[in-house]
Amino acid sequence: MSQLWEEGKVVAAQAGTAPPWIEALTASSVQRMGELASAWHDCRRLVELIRNPSGAADTHLKALIAGHGSPTLHLDHGLAAYAGFAAAVAVVLAAILSVATGWQQGAVAVGIAAAGSSIFAFADDPRPLLRVLVIWTVMAIPVASLYVFAVLPGVDGFAALAAAMFPLFFGTALYLATPKHWLRALGFALLSQTLIALQPAQRPDLIAFATACIACVTGGVVALVVTSLMRVVSADLSSWRILRAGWRDLAHLSRKCPAETKIAWVGRMSDRVALLLPRLPRATGVARLRLADALNDLRLGVSLIDLSTVAQASGSLAAQAIDQAIERIGAHFVSQARSG
Repeated sequence: MSQLWEEGKVVAAQAGTAPPWIEALTASSVQRMGELASAWHDCRRLVELIRNPSGAADTHLKALIAGHGSPTLHLDHGLAAYAGFAAAVAVVLAAILSVATGWQQGAVAVGIAAAGSSIFAFADDPRPLLRVLVIWTVMAIPVASLYVFAVLPGVDGFAALAAAMFPLFFGTALYLATPKHWLRALGFALLSQTLIALQPAQRPDLIAFATACIACVTGGVVALVVTSLMRVVSADLSSWRILRAGWRDLAHLSRKCPAETKIAWVGRMSDRVALLLPRLPRATGVARLRLADALNDLRLGVSLIDLSTVAQASGSLAAQAIDQAIERIGAHFVSQARSG
């Protein structure tokens, strides 16, 4: 590591021998390469520690681990409130349908509508997920009816019940833990467990069971219809909101507000970059170009935090120049957050 730093210093031109902008770019390149090499070195040592936890960690690794607490993640309160409103509309519609028809099993439809609207609230377009959920709730009906009318009436005692339920629970849990099949297993588990509804005394009732099946499917359909009408968000819009949140934070960093640590800033911006990546294939035109700036915004925020620290430790003239530069950067991002 020390050898790399020394070679970087040799590359840097002597002060005054090159135009200032070349000196600044050269110094910045050397510094960033040094940071990259240091981060890579820390990663390798952390990997070794993970592979061999019994190995003693030195002071640097202990400080590195202790400095990272709970991650700071991106929050979009507007979209969260909108998703909650859509879920509330689905629940109210299912409840109105239940009350208006005097449907005893309507409460099941309300529960399924609430679950279907809430589970996939994270997605920009939950419709494909909800369609799979509805299809597999329908496919769970024959299995649930087999248990309710054929298997459980002949069960007596805990041991027999455990043996009877083992194939269903084990198979469902196995597929729930498989990324490729978790959504299908979720729909299957949600309906099958609702319909089986284990009780101390099993009294099969075909009419009640049939109406419960209809209620479950109705709840899923209500959630799908409401989501289709009011909950679909385009990839361009969600990407724009994520990027604009980063621009607002950059403007906030320039206002001399309570200092934000690098760890918190990097954690939140890294989370935003991760949220943007799956939206890249669905974003088009100008939106695709905007997405390329997320990592630059992350780096710029780190530099603003560093500049603020330098300004506090430097003389009045340097601090004044740095403050003016930061204010102009902040004004730029205020404008960008408003107009894009």
